[in-house]
Amino acid sequence: MLTVTGARRGASRRPAPSPEQHYHAYIMERIEDFKNSLPRSELLRIGDEAVAMLDSAADGQFGLTEMLVLGKVDELIRKRLRLPAFKRWLRDFIPRRAAQREPAHWGLEPAGPVACLLDRLEPEDLALLVGPATEGAALLLAAHDVQVVLVSDDMAAINRVETRAAGEALGGRLSTHLVRFGGRALDHALAPETIVHVALLDAAALAEAEQPARAAFVADLQARTVDGGVHVLLPGDGRLAPEAHLSLYLQAGWHREPGGGRRRGMAMQRGVSLLKPGD
Repeated sequence: MLTVTGARRGASRRPAPSPEQHYHAYIMERIEDFKNSLPRSELLRIGDEAVAMLDSAADGQFGLTEMLVLGKVDELIRKRLRLPAFKRWLRDFIPRRAAQREPAHWGLEPAGPVACLLDRLEPEDLALLVGPATEGAALLLAAHDVQVVLVSDDMAAINRVETRAAGEALGGRLSTHLVRFGGRALDHALAPETIVHVALLDAAALAEAEQPARAAFVADLQARTVDGGVHVLLPGDGRLAPEAHLSLYLQAGWHREPGGGRRRGMAMQRGVSLLKPGD
C-alpha cells in the first residue's frame, strides 16, 4: 500500500498481473467451479477417461503420475466447457475489466470514500471488508487486483457477493466468511501472520454486536493492520452513523482523515476514513 505522499507523487507500484496470468486464473477458476458442481461419481468417471487416454498414448512406456492424470482431467473439462482461447478471451477481458474498475459499475460514488482509496492501493494488497454495505466495494477492489476478504454475519449478503463475483470472473480475488462479530472472529478468516492494508466496515452491521464484543473485534482488526493502513467506516443501512465507532479509533491513536464523500441529489454517500499511525 502506498502512503498518501507516495500516491500523490505517483510512486511506482507492484506490477499488476499480466493478461496471461489473468487468463490462466480465469481458466482454472472455471474448471474448479465445474469440478465442485459435479457429483463424485461423475468426477471419477472423468478421471477414468483421463487414465485410459494417457495409457493409450503412452503405450505402456512410462508410469502415470497423479500430476499427469490431473492435468488430463483439466484438459477434458476445458474442452467440455468450450473455454475460449487466449486471444478471443482477451478481446472481451480488456473492456470488461476497464468497466469493472469504475466505481459507478458497482453503484459507488466516483468521489466517495471507497473510490478515494484506489490511488493508494497496490496489486496484492489485502483488504478486509465487514458487513453487507461493503459488497460493491469488495468487487471494485477485486477488479483492481486487491486480495479481498469479506466477513459478514449475513449469509444472504455472502451469497449475493459470491454469485456476482463468479458472474464477473472476480471470484479468484475474493474470499468470504460467515462470522459473528466479536472477540477473535477474524481467526476464522485470516491466518495469524496476515497483514491487512485497508479495511471497510459497515457501521450498522457492527452495531448488531454488544459493545464489548464490538470493541474486541475492532481492536483485533486494528492490530492486524499495517502501519499507515486505512480503515473506512461506512453507514450501511443508516441505523448507526459511522461516527458512533470513532472513539474506538481515536483512543487507540488513529487519525481521522479529511473528507468523507460527496452529495448526490438529496443523499450523502458518507464515510469516515481513519489512518493508523506510522504513515
